[in-house]
Amino acid sequence: MRTLKNFIDRTLPLYPYKGFAGKKWQLIISAAEEDKENMQHAVGDFMGLMECMEEPVIAEPIYGIGAWQLGDIKNKPELIEQARRAGVNA
Repeated sequence: MRTLKNFIDRTLPLYPYKGFAGKKWQLIISAAEEDKENMQHAVGDFMGLMECMEEPVIAEPIYGIGAWQLGDIKNKPELIEQARRAGVNA
C-alpha cells in the first residue's frame, strides 16, 4: 500500500487542476493472483481516488492476472491486445 500512498500524495496537488475534467482514466493492474475478484480492494482504492477528480470518465479495469514472474504478461496476448485497444481509444 506504500506505493498507492505515494501515488495519492503526488497527485493530490493536481486535484484542483481543471485540465483533468472529463478525462478518461484507465487502470491496468497486474498481480500473481489468479482470481480478479481478489484484486478488488486495490481496484476500489484507485476508483475512490479517481472519483475525487472533476467529472472523471473511468474505464473498465484491465486485469493482468497470473503474473508471477517478469515477462508473464508477454505470454498473455489477449491482455496485451486489451491494453493496446484501451490506449488507442484513450
